[in-house]
Amino acid sequence: LVYQNLVQGAVYRHTLQQADRYAQAALETDPGDAALWLIRGRLALANGLPNAAHEYIGQALALGFPRERLVPWLAEADFLRGDYARVKQLLASLGNAAALPTLKPVVKYWS
Repeated sequence: LVYQNLVQGAVYRHTLQQADRYAQAALETDPGDAALWLIRGRLALANGLPNAAHEYIGQALALGFPRERLVPWLAEADFLRGDYARVKQLLASLGNAAALPTLKPVVKYWS
């Protein structure tokens, strides 16, 4: 619902809170699940919490989640924190690895 922008307002916030609650509960069972840390990071970004997002996505990276898939999310967190130099550095590190057509213009702009 959130990722497809199908909800707004109170329903949007409720959906984010519930999804994060379930992700937290799952991580209590398996704190080594990198994909769940990424989910928490994306939820934190949607909630406007870039510092928490950076922490959670960093945890996913530490647990072995592919760096190339995390860089756009880390860059978004840094953008929201106002660290534009880091955004440029992160996106430039992708180089030609930015295989997604929708991501290529962003990488080109920041590089």
